[in-house]
Amino acid sequence: MRDSPAQVYALAEEIRQRCLGRLDSLLSPGTQVWTAAAAEELIERFVHAPDLSSKTFLEKLQTQLAGASSQAIRLMAELAVIYELTPVNVGVPAKRRMVEGVLALSGAADPLPDRVLEAFTGGVANPGTWYMTRPDVQLTFLIRSVVALTALTDEDRAGVTSDPWLFRDLLGSVPLGSGYNQRAALLHLMFPDTFESIVASQDRGRILDFYAERLTTRSGDDDRDMLLLREALADENGEPIHFYRPPWDGWRTTKTTTPGWLIRGAKVHGVDLTSRWLDDGYCSVAFPEVPSIPAGTSHAKIVEIVAGALPDLSIQERRSTAVALDRFLNRIKTGHVVVTVHGGDVYAGRITGAAEWVESPDALSNRRRKVDWLNADRPIARADLSAGAQGKLSGQNAISDLGLYAEEILELATVEETTHAGEAEVPASALTSPVALELPDPTKALADRLFLPLDWLREVIDLLREKRQVVLYGPPGTGKTFIAQAIAAFLTETAGGEQRLIQFHPSYAYEDFFEGFRPRPGETPGSLVFDLVPGPLRRMAKLADEDPTRPYVLVIDELNRANLAKVFGELYFLLEYRTRAVGLQYSPEEDFSLPANLLVIGTMNTADRSIALVDQAMRRRFDFVPLFPGQTPLTTMLRDWLAANAIPATAADLLDTLNSRLGDPESAVGPSYFMSERARTDAGLERIWRTAIIPLLEERFAGSGVDVHAEYALASLLDQLKKARGGSTSASSTGPAPEEGQVLSGSDIGSPTADRI
Repeated sequence: MRDSPAQVYALAEEIRQRCLGRLDSLLSPGTQVWTAAAAEELIERFVHAPDLSSKTFLEKLQTQLAGASSQAIRLMAELAVIYELTPVNVGVPAKRRMVEGVLALSGAADPLPDRVLEAFTGGVANPGTWYMTRPDVQLTFLIRSVVALTALTDEDRAGVTSDPWLFRDLLGSVPLGSGYNQRAALLHLMFPDTFESIVASQDRGRILDFYAERLTTRSGDDDRDMLLLREALADENGEPIHFYRPPWDGWRTTKTTTPGWLIRGAKVHGVDLTSRWLDDGYCSVAFPEVPSIPAGTSHAKIVEIVAGALPDLSIQERRSTAVALDRFLNRIKTGHVVVTVHGGDVYAGRITGAAEWVESPDALSNRRRKVDWLNADRPIARADLSAGAQGKLSGQNAISDLGLYAEEILELATVEETTHAGEAEVPASALTSPVALELPDPTKALADRLFLPLDWLREVIDLLREKRQVVLYGPPGTGKTFIAQAIAAFLTETAGGEQRLIQFHPSYAYEDFFEGFRPRPGETPGSLVFDLVPGPLRRMAKLADEDPTRPYVLVIDELNRANLAKVFGELYFLLEYRTRAVGLQYSPEEDFSLPANLLVIGTMNTADRSIALVDQAMRRRFDFVPLFPGQTPLTTMLRDWLAANAIPATAADLLDTLNSRLGDPESAVGPSYFMSERARTDAGLERIWRTAIIPLLEERFAGSGVDVHAEYALASLLDQLKKARGGSTSASSTGPAPEEGQVLSGSDIGSPTADRI
């Protein structure tokens, strides 16, 4: 069952023996940290004093633990280590920031031990949105577990921490408080040979149902039955078993996504209907001017009825009304999830009946569907939802399709809080919604391949983490497009997901970028019909929405060549507000938001000064990263590439001399023109100069009166170099040249020569 890296289990074993068994400190061995006094202090300051503000967890914790003892703070830090051992899709930097952030509250600045950082490179499960967005809930369960452990005698504690089933019994006595995921993860971490690395209770049930014929009997205790199933499958196949990987993951195909709908009740013609819905068990839509329409009425007939009832509305408004009525009457089915929002509170339920007409005094709730509201007295805090789910709830349409986020909201709505001390309620459904996106840190191998500083790459990826969209800008030949694609490829190859490159141009429009109508032959000969066709951004957004744990990267080349306001339209707003939704130009009945895991990397050319046309609205929505010859990160790129490929440094010296003579950084020539096998020989350098550099300079100085051929003649610059160096400038002086066009073995960056931006 040890499916994760060995270093994770090594640290977990140390925690079991040292911390849980002997109550000794993990980070400061020999120090009394795991004590009843420290745990009770955390109960008083943290568990019993929740901070419901919108601050970050560490910001809240700083207030909650202000004045706390060093012992209590260090206990919280060690519990944070346990919390961070679980996720497989959170990087070391994020885990480290969490633990060191807690330690810093005590004034400690000691770095985490290597064995902890090594364990943080792995994890045991994808614990879900609830686990990742509510560390307070998970840590509360761990604190309460420490209280239970420290109440035992040394002998009893030794027995509990050495027997998996006694340990499970102990955790079963701890008030759960919605910390089911943490309890399941802790059981596996402490006893990985007994308990599965499965934090979702319904996954165990689905696995057992799928493999039912492999078990002769089923005890009803899922943990024991899973152990028997693993032993049976291992005997049959003689190979390691991982229930989340082929060929053992067939059970996952049995899961179906629950359809869900957002229906607005807080402001219906100025009236708040939410309390009526929750009290009487229904939801409704208004449109009081439209007469009763039976369920099952065709969409075409609904359009006709709406047109007759609301003749003064625009065609688009009538279309939106008809779509909402069709959804309420026909597309919403019994069993579907329905969600409504009231301020910062979110309520969820299941539809239990067909649409019906009930006369209401104000005619605002005549059209009704019966609903079993699941959390009428326990609303979900909107801020606790993932960014994607929050975006789905921010639209303005009467009825919106929630897509995959219906499952997330449903699962949170079915979490039962503990009502009495010592009573642990296991949630009806496990919390397996996707976690927040965590981008991988760049590697030295990537930096070496791109001949770029590792710190610079880290900063670019940090900007993507924070802003979600960046622009690489600079003069031609600086490798902007190549670097953008390399970063996109690294992110998607390391963490999964997909990347796509598109290029803007002056005729590019919203209809090309997002969605627009396209003609096709109709059924009648000679006729045309128009279909609404998604563009690259809409298609990428759909993929990202369906797979929110992985990055989806759209590289936009030549970003400033198009009319950006015309291309982006209402998406300008969404670039800045990823958690909001807007109606669309061609699909007004749909609330659309940009997924948080959809990243944009743009490139801009500064040579033609068109970057000056980028308006302030666009500048505010992107972080801009410069790429200029002779400046970081390109200072030594060409020289390093030439050295790596055993080519003389003449080309680098020549480029430095040329750019020095040009004087203007925005008119400088980039290194990629010379990152070619041609740079090895005198003849090759002459060809680069004649076919690439001189035409570039002719365009740049057109109409200025500068004689480019005389001012920037290759012979003149080489002679200047020769005098400066006091020797030969021959590109081939270090050895014989290969044939023209020969490709360098092992060269990884020749392709930036295609970047003429």
